Amino acid sequence: MKPMTTLVMELIQQKSGVDSNEFNEKLAEIQSLLGVQTGDLAGYTFADYDNGRWERLSSISRLQVMREYIHGEISELLSIESIQ
Repeated sequence: MKPMTTLVMELIQQKSGVDSNEFNEKLAEIQSLLGVQTGDLAGYTFADYDNGRWERLSSISRLQVMREYIHGEISELLSIESIQ
């Protein structure tokens, strides 16, 4: 498995949108590395970036979105783990 930084950089450099197979395959790799079991947060996060909006973002803006998404996934995983 590739390191998280590599996966994120590959994803933000893609020219395809959030509804493409390429984007979803790369996002699935990131989710697998994180141990994410569902796509709920990803669906919620990236729904705002369809219809070409993701493609129009700068690389820096895409990176910020990914940082916030990953932070959210980790926070959710840790909160679930702490309850069990």
